[in-house]
Amino acid sequence: MNPMNSRSLHPRKIRAFTLVEVISVVIIASGIAGLATPKFIAQYKQVKNQEASSTLLTLFDAQQDYKRRTGNFANSITSLGVEIQPSKHFNTPVVNNTTTITHGTVTEVYLAKVTTKDNSYDLSIVQDGKIYCTSTTSSCTKMGYLDASPPPTTPVCGDRSCEVGETCTSCAADCGSCAPVCGNGAKEGSEQCDDGASNGQPNKCNSTCSGTTLSVCGNGSVEAGENCDDGASNGQPTKCNPSCSGITAAICGNAVVEAGEQCDDGNVVTTDSCTSSCKTAICGDGSIKSGVEQCDDGALNGQPNRCNASCSGTTSAVCGNSIIETGEQCDDGNTVNTDACTSSCQNARCGDGVIRAGSEQCEDGNTTNGDGCSSTCQTEPAACGNGRLETIAGEQCDDGNRVDGDACTNACQSARCGDGVIRTGSTEQCDDGNTVNTDACTNACQSARCGDGIIRAGSEQCDDGNTTNGDSCSSTCQNEPAVCGNSRVEVGEQCDDGNTVNTDACTSSCQTARCGDGIIRAGSEQCDDGNATSGDGCSSSCAIEPPVCGNSRVEAGEQCDDGNTVATDACTGLCQTARCGDSVVRTGSEECDDGNTVDTDSCTASCHNARCGDGIVQSGSEQCDDANTINTDSCTNSCRNVLCGDGLCSELSGETFITCNQDCPLFPCNHNGRCDNGEGWLGCPDDCTTVTCGQPPPGY
Repeated sequence: MNPMNSRSLHPRKIRAFTLVEVISVVIIASGIAGLATPKFIAQYKQVKNQEASSTLLTLFDAQQDYKRRTGNFANSITSLGVEIQPSKHFNTPVVNNTTTITHGTVTEVYLAKVTTKDNSYDLSIVQDGKIYCTSTTSSCTKMGYLDASPPPTTPVCGDRSCEVGETCTSCAADCGSCAPVCGNGAKEGSEQCDDGASNGQPNKCNSTCSGTTLSVCGNGSVEAGENCDDGASNGQPTKCNPSCSGITAAICGNAVVEAGEQCDDGNVVTTDSCTSSCKTAICGDGSIKSGVEQCDDGALNGQPNRCNASCSGTTSAVCGNSIIETGEQCDDGNTVNTDACTSSCQNARCGDGVIRAGSEQCEDGNTTNGDGCSSTCQTEPAACGNGRLETIAGEQCDDGNRVDGDACTNACQSARCGDGVIRTGSTEQCDDGNTVNTDACTNACQSARCGDGIIRAGSEQCDDGNTTNGDSCSSTCQNEPAVCGNSRVEVGEQCDDGNTVNTDACTSSCQTARCGDGIIRAGSEQCDDGNATSGDGCSSSCAIEPPVCGNSRVEAGEQCDDGNTVATDACTGLCQTARCGDSVVRTGSEECDDGNTVDTDSCTASCHNARCGDGIVQSGSEQCDDANTINTDSCTNSCRNVLCGDGLCSELSGETFITCNQDCPLFPCNHNGRCDNGEGWLGCPDDCTTVTCGQPPPGY
């Protein structure tokens, strides 16, 4: 038997797990489950509470909107119109506006409540907008909600809850506005006014703070609603009247000029210089002033047939005003000249020279028959050639014949150029029946030709009135190139004065000179900068303007102009180049500037502050200056000459103990810890203490 087949007939034995192995697997699985279960439970609770909180906030927003619309909170979800989806985490939410919830020591109406299905706690949202947990279990606050049992925290104004410690005075935003108190001097709530202790007095707030106390006429004080108040004088002329509404009327004729009067001559005569209403008599007041005015119709002065504006007579009639006035025969309300009433308001008639519409055919200013217009103003038959000018028939002339080539045509019209008839014995060379000047026959009835000064359309480009070549228009009336300076204004030229001088009224390019062309015109322009803008040194009329320092243009009298008026830069505020000695300290380069270049005063000729050691002897303060600060040469570091007895031993100037024992001791010692020149071990052991064997002491 094949060994391979033998193996296939005997199945392989599977080793069984031992009890220890099984127990180990169970323990490991339990451990993993024990680690995962708390985390899963926490995540579940978090999802449950987040969903409950979200639902509460949705209901809270809906309650606030409902309150804005109705004035109250809703008592059911149905009233809110909000659709809440079923949840596996909590029971159906409820809303209320009567049931309360206590948080701390404050009791408020809850607006919405959600009870979780495991009944571990309730979540409620009240008017302050916060979510509270009403259960006493600790799991509620662990989820981050407010516990209803702890004492209240410090109230926060503006959290929409009137809490303990908050009043209408301290927090109107949460507790509402306080009721107004009339008489405390502050205008509050519905009060119209509040004058405190003055309430009830005239012109002050009344006792109910609802308005102003009425004024008292006659107390001498102008109060609200009064125009005046003269106290006991009320009612007297020119004083306040008894109702305090105005001034008592003056009495005209008492010889006293009072308020509202222009004059008072002690009478009420209307025709003198002061009228009966005590007004100065004038033309237009309706009263005729004796000896001065001829008439006075008051406001009607100046109108037709009324007194004129100067009261010296009657105004002339006005034709066309529908009123028949002096000098008029009729007035039909218009100035039409061809109706029954003419424009001069006279009755229309035959022979008045005006053709009356609808009744007259002609009007020749007379009533004579046989002149083309009859005595009844009807047109008479015209006869051209009868030697009688019949204008009504349209005749311009009538020379007693029907010859067409003389001065009067056979239609009795005055012969003229353009009538299509060449007049015999006249100057007409042609007559083409029109007055077009640019065709073959001019409007003077002359045959068109080159040199007649008229450009003939279609054949001539120019016509300068001659047939000379070289003057820009050739002998065949064709354009020639323009030549400036030939005294002829040609194509492209504005002028030509016969020269090419550039500074007269016509420039060298034959253009009219103008301000702003960049050319200074002799005798009329002071400048010309190529524009007509003022304020740039040359005005819009090409007159030189005063220079302006700081405009970035170097103008007359300026050495520079850097676009500013800073005095301390390279170009001064007067547009002069900055220099030492100009009395202005230039920033960055000068220490001083005293307005001169004297080198021996406190400011040197290079505008630096004078100092000892600069090599310049300053007058009055220095005796010398050797350009250094060495104190032991002939000039001290205070620029004083070395003198025996000045306390300085100047070895460089020859002072020694022998020549000046006052300044130079025999054994000098500076006591500075250094063995200086002149010091030695004998005279200054403090500084020179080092002694080398076989060598003399220092300074010995």
